[in-house]
Amino acid sequence: MSFIFITVVKIDANGDIISAVPGADFNLQSGGLKDDNVDPAIKVGDSSNPSLDTINKTYAGAINEILAGAGGVVAKRFADGFVPKYKTATSATITAGNIEANGKFYQLALDKTHSMTSLLSGFDLHYIYIDDSASSPPAATIIDSTTEPIWSNSKRGHYNGDDRAIGVVTSHAGAATILYFETIQISSYLIRNIVFRSELGLNMNPNGTWQTPNTNESDVIVPVNAVEISVHLKINRTGASGFGSWASNEFAVAQTDFLLVPRYIRGSGNNEVSAWGYLGASRKIKMAGVDEGTNDFSAWCDGYGYSR
Repeated sequence: MSFIFITVVKIDANGDIISAVPGADFNLQSGGLKDDNVDPAIKVGDSSNPSLDTINKTYAGAINEILAGAGGVVAKRFADGFVPKYKTATSATITAGNIEANGKFYQLALDKTHSMTSLLSGFDLHYIYIDDSASSPPAATIIDSTTEPIWSNSKRGHYNGDDRAIGVVTSHAGAATILYFETIQISSYLIRNIVFRSELGLNMNPNGTWQTPNTNESDVIVPVNAVEISVHLKINRTGASGFGSWASNEFAVAQTDFLLVPRYIRGSGNNEVSAWGYLGASRKIKMAGVDEGTNDFSAWCDGYGYSR
């Protein structure tokens, strides 16, 4: 839970304070003023007195005034809600909440349906943004694009220009539709999408060393801001003991002994396991298995976790 602590004041035409509520805190999570003595729709100014400034902003507008005066430092990268979830084959739900983007504060009082515009027939990753130039805080305009965001140190988030990326969806390989996914919100800044399996490696012949998946590298399946991946491993050894594991490319370079990796499967017969693990900067993984001279080692991507 996050708060901005301020004092709400009313000032007369001479600039003198005529009333004040010290310590009123804007509860950014619930979307209202926390102080019970303050009207959640409190206005800056007083429209009943024509001699006063009748700005008539809600608390979200007041927060944008605060952010503008502080250069956006107050709530930089703040996010609570605004998480994309699957709704239909061509639309996503953006969950209600509050978020900072490019130094501005946005609100959604209710979940919002976003109809996708960048879907084409074929597999792709579609990033969902807050359109900075088209938005009027606290109302956010949502757009989607296959253009990848990049991390901005100054803005403290993933951006395409001034547009903050709030999420990502995957399109189906055979149609201009969204590949069904389920969302797990680990935190405001780490979101997991559980997706239908995408093949990484199929019927590979393990040789006792780290190998590159023979179907797809994981960096073409997960988004550019992915920080973790769920990999499903399968090894089939009839009458023999099999052992297989996977790791990030960066881990595999540092640790050549794949037997020391905790994400593994072992046993005779048909063995399968799914496990989450972190991704390095390359967003690629390596697979390894005991050399038994058979083509029985496969892997799929079950989901990814992305930072925002």
